[in-house]
Amino acid sequence: LMATNPVGALESVWLGVGYLSFGFPLIDPTWGLEPNDLIGHIANPAEARRILSTFDLQPVTIKVGRYGTAYLAHANQIADELRAVGFKVSVEEVTRIMFGDDVWKGGNYQAFLGPIPPVTSPNAYLFNVVHSAGRYYHGGPPDKEMDDLIELQAAEYDPDVRRPMHKEIQRRMLESAVRFMPVTRTSVWVSQPWVRNLYPNLAGFEYGHWAAVWIEG
Repeated sequence: LMATNPVGALESVWLGVGYLSFGFPLIDPTWGLEPNDLIGHIANPAEARRILSTFDLQPVTIKVGRYGTAYLAHANQIADELRAVGFKVSVEEVTRIMFGDDVWKGGNYQAFLGPIPPVTSPNAYLFNVVHSAGRYYHGGPPDKEMDDLIELQAAEYDPDVRRPMHKEIQRRMLESAVRFMPVTRTSVWVSQPWVRNLYPNLAGFEYGHWAAVWIEG
């Protein structure tokens, strides 16, 4: 993770349409980590080389699903960044069916680049992907403190109490470097000036915003 520059890839590969995250939808943008929280964890290849200099590095394969040319371009960029710090890296492009079977369900990968599993809420992601008992969990040894934190936040109804729990979960995910979303794509909408009150909310396949849209004159 330290060897990669996801901020640069957002511009060079994704044309600035996206942001960094940990894969699960946030209840509010203020519940996410700040850019400064990423300092020291990404885009520091010199430190990555120093740390890796004492290790016998094994070959790494990045599996990338066939979800479009941008995914493959980003996977190749990550491969180049890892090669620059000493890894021998290959990129394996797989079909969407194989991606679902091998990556989402089977956990048969060293590293992968592609969409998250089909979960549509914070708790669905945290309990299915991050929690060690989750259906899509492939993160190594169980982290009991993380599991406890996920369960506690799910039972908390006070947003002022739950928000720091969410941030702590993200910090732990960043420190473990197991789950990181180098690009969370932003949906771009274009409308005519006579279309009023259009504020799309796509979280959880929401469509209630259409009830508030109206056309002027």
